[in-house]
Amino acid sequence: MSRVAKKEIAIPSGVQYDYTDGIITISNGNKVLKQSLHPEVEIVKTDSGLSFKPADTSGRVHWAMAGTTRALVANMVKGVTEGFKIDLQLVGVGYRAKMDGRKVVFTLGKSHPDVFMLPEGIEISIEKDVNITLKSIDKQLLGQVAANMMALRKPDAYKGKGVRMVGKVLKLKEVKKK
Repeated sequence: MSRVAKKEIAIPSGVQYDYTDGIITISNGNKVLKQSLHPEVEIVKTDSGLSFKPADTSGRVHWAMAGTTRALVANMVKGVTEGFKIDLQLVGVGYRAKMDGRKVVFTLGKSHPDVFMLPEGIEISIEKDVNITLKSIDKQLLGQVAANMMALRKPDAYKGKGVRMVGKVLKLKEVKKK
């Protein structure tokens, strides 16, 4: 039985939610997020917020889906109220990034520059050509964009050169000895 699904999501003032035809819509002013929910999950509305439970309480899988759905909706509520942010850093001699409209051009030590198209809903700021800050109200989209940027040049296991997330510990290997 999922303890996460039973935990209530407090809906702040100014945030509206609507659940129709298996799709939940969370909005706060002009910020709107939509998510389709699993058909086996039911929403329990209370005075102060939302909680979730499975339609069929017999299996563990149903409770797990209820917990996953609760986490997704909680991220949507946090997204429309506060938003999410990920900081990336380019580590390496000559590694840099620059904006060109909705494109980010990465120079990562290859024979050609990598051009990365930003999807709608992502805001980016680049400081000193090596520090990248990504902001969005959609946590799933933000994480995927950051993962795609890091995949352009994964951090090297020996020197740590590449595109990496700020604050993430990178364990470096020791060089080979004779």
